[in-house]
Amino acid sequence: MAQAACKLVIEPIFETNFLPCSYGFRPRRSAHLAIRQIQRAMTFAKQTQVIDADITGFFDNVRQPLLLKLVARRISDPRVLKLIRGWLQAGVMEDCDRRRESSCFRQEKRSILIHALSFMR
Repeated sequence: MAQAACKLVIEPIFETNFLPCSYGFRPRRSAHLAIRQIQRAMTFAKQTQVIDADITGFFDNVRQPLLLKLVARRISDPRVLKLIRGWLQAGVMEDCDRRRESSCFRQEKRSILIHALSFMR
């Protein structure tokens, strides 16, 4: 419940910075909308290339200090950062394996990292 409440608070903060071309794990966006946008770009803007990346295990292996540093750029409340840090360290149980991933924070984490990586050159 606390994770869901935190997500409701921080999601709009990060959402304002995400690029319009980013469709993964965002509210009111879907794979179907992404495909529709690609079709428009190829038909009307004469784009001929589409890049889609899905790196197996990438988000399971992200360095948490880096993720927390990216989050801290937008969230200054130390109490919220402490909660997020605790959730990331606690992980979740899946098939009796402990994964270092918080269930409610999972989508937000992915969006934050995708956004940060989109500016790397």
